[in-house]
This record gives sequence, structure tokens and C-alpha cells, in this order.
Amino acid sequence: MAPRWFAGSPGLIWFRSVVIIIGILLMLEESHRSWGKADPRAVVGVVHDTYGHPVAGAEIWAEPGGFQGLSGTDGTFRLTVPLKAEFMLHALPDAASHARLEPVRVPVRAGDAGVVLTVPAGGRIRLRLDPLPASPGKVWAELRAGSGASVRFGRFGADGTLDLAGLPSGDPYALEVHDEETGMRSRVTRIKPWGQEVAVRLTAP
Repeated sequence: MAPRWFAGSPGLIWFRSVVIIIGILLMLEESHRSWGKADPRAVVGVVHDTYGHPVAGAEIWAEPGGFQGLSGTDGTFRLTVPLKAEFMLHALPDAASHARLEPVRVPVRAGDAGVVLTVPAGGRIRLRLDPLPASPGKVWAELRAGSGASVRFGRFGADGTLDLAGLPSGDPYALEVHDEETGMRSRVTRIKPWGQEVAVRLTAP
């Protein structure tokens, strides 16, 4: 026969109480660890255009306070703001070249995650290296406005293409392409950002 304290005695009540307390402490510790993985001061999200493409280099700021940041190559962003505060989040595809656009505005609070900002698509140019060089990733392209100011800079992907999006319409652009491995170059003038594909042929300098 089992000892009496296993059958509803005060000893069993004490044992059960200890087990419950230990379980609660373990749950609290796990909750604390999970909470510690998230920054309660951060506002996290992604910027994409009206076509659903991620927008890299978008300028993001929160008011009041003027907290600023830029979206990454995949369109994601992270801003650190004071705790327990409400903000209006603003975003532009590229503030330098979209001075005439009104920024997108979304109300947020410190700790918000999964914020989605949809900005105007603007113009788009797709570049394609023809023929495909041995190391497309070592080829970069710079798009310049009519004034000579740099508008976009990027490297080609493994498939030899590069998408330049969020471009303001207006004067034609000039394109400069350079292969760091071979020194070959290309220059294309009077490109309009109308979504067309531009074939780029590299030549010896």
C-alpha cells in the first residue's frame, strides 16, 4: 500500500503546491526570455511600392522627434523610438529625388512590428548585361540625372540584370556601367524611366 501522504494527506497538498509554483516560475522565465528578444522601443516594418516590390533606400522618419532611418536592400526598416509614445511614421521612396511627392504617413507606437508602408512606384528601368560577363556581381551601374547628380547606384545580379525603381519622371538619365574585374565600361545617354529594359554592352576603355 502506498504511503498515506500520497493519497490526499497534507504532504500531497504540499507536493502539488511546490510543483505548481515551479511550473509558474518556469513559465515566467520563458516569457521573460521571449520578451527580451523583442525591442519594445523599435518600430519594425517593410517599404514596398504599389507593385509590391521592396523599395531599398527609402527615407523613413517618425514625428515628433525626427527619428530617421533608411530601408535596406529588401525594403525592411527598423527605427528606435522612446517607450510608450505614439508617432506618425513618414516614408518617401527617395527624398532627394522625390521632393515634389507627399510622404506616406502611418500612425505607429513604440514596439509595433509588421508595419507596411506603400510608396509611389515612380519610374523603373531594368538593365541587362549583353553578353553576360564572367562575374556579373562585380559590375556596377550608376544612374545620373541631367544635372549630373547621382540618382541610383547598384550592382548587377548573377543573372546579369539590375532593376532601378522609384525614379522620378522628367529629364532623361545618363547611365554609367563599370566592370571592376575587367575594367570594361559602358555609357548610355538619354534613358527615360518608362519601365523599359536597356541592354548594356561593355567595351574596353
